[in-house]
Amino acid sequence: MAHALLMAGSDPGMEEAPTRSDGVTLLSREQIAMIELVARGFTDRAIARALGMSKSTAQRRLREASRSLGTASRVTLVVRALELGLIQLPRERPRRES
Repeated sequence: MAHALLMAGSDPGMEEAPTRSDGVTLLSREQIAMIELVARGFTDRAIARALGMSKSTAQRRLREASRSLGTASRVTLVVRALELGLIQLPRERPRRES
């Protein structure tokens, strides 16, 4: 099974995640940022707005990241990214008591 790593200095809008000769799939910084937003519950539209792109571009890049990690859904994409140490779960803010 291929592992994914952040591609240092990568073009944030790269079309495909390249693979190293040892089978490690590289994700762009943008793809990892998008996965972090998915983990926080952002919709495709909200991700697009946050990153200054169209909704269809956001959807396409998430599909590419999902394909690179061998996942089939947003949930498994986040779980796989967590397993590989690409992202961390967002910390919740402490709730104020009234």
